[in-house]
Amino acid sequence: MAKVARKVRNNSLVGLHIQTDGLAIAKMTLDKQNNPTFNQVQFLPTGDPTDSPQLIRQAAQSLKLSKEPWTLVLDNSAYQLLLVDLPDLPDEDVEDALKLRVRDLISYSIDDAQVDVFRLPDNAYRGRMKMAYVTVAEKAPLQGLADSFGQSGLKLQSIDIADLALRNLVTLVSQDINTGVLYMQNDNSFINLCHNQYLVLNRRLENGLSSFPDDPDSDGFKIQLDSLTLEIQRSFDYYESQLGLGNISELKIVSNSRLPIQIVEGLDKAFNTRVSDLKYADHFTVNADIEPSNLARCTLAMGAALREIERPGLGG
Repeated sequence: MAKVARKVRNNSLVGLHIQTDGLAIAKMTLDKQNNPTFNQVQFLPTGDPTDSPQLIRQAAQSLKLSKEPWTLVLDNSAYQLLLVDLPDLPDEDVEDALKLRVRDLISYSIDDAQVDVFRLPDNAYRGRMKMAYVTVAEKAPLQGLADSFGQSGLKLQSIDIADLALRNLVTLVSQDINTGVLYMQNDNSFINLCHNQYLVLNRRLENGLSSFPDDPDSDGFKIQLDSLTLEIQRSFDYYESQLGLGNISELKIVSNSRLPIQIVEGLDKAFNTRVSDLKYADHFTVNADIEPSNLARCTLAMGAALREIERPGLGG
């Protein structure tokens, strides 16, 4: 079993991903060598996930996690991730300048927005441009989520985003400098490509799991696979030609439900890049009583729980 040793700040962390039909919860702890173990990975179906304080409190109590630090991961629908060029200003002035740039790209007032910035590496775009991703989310919902934890008596340590949770997963399981993750949901997918553990390319793809027919031998399945292959190839081409960071060596595929093996095998045949589904037990210690279906439903929660493992050279 591959182990991952890193300098860490906490010995345990609970990741939470609030979904439309339930709560995804993952608790990560570290052994003496600072290798991560997932002790609990649980999806708890709920009738009304908007009733956050009571549901979170009940989940923490039932799973005996009330005294643990928590990190909440925002679903992709809860924020915008915008690629912008960095102004040539002192670091303390960059955020205010970027707020001016993105205010016309959001549907609400910039005064009501939480803005965070994480930079691309200096060698991206062959060093010709300084670029960064700006995360923009409405303050009121974020404050509501923070209040939910306060009302539940729990310690909310941080709020993360789905793209960085995925980054956390893939950069821990891969030893390659250029690696990526394809996160397949029912309605769409997201591809994130990373260089030296920086997230440098993020794309939303229309190809979701529900677009694939049940019969993998059908023409419809092959058409969808060809479409997905083309979109991934476009991402690889942009990474190599525009970002100038080399070739993607490895692509991991994760999903929030059952992932047909024919998709993985088809993509692996289509590229020189190694393509495989992420088998968590190959890279982390996973308690034997954790259901495989929970690993899929709780992918983002697991990635959020790994944020405390420090990685040299991170971009976010």
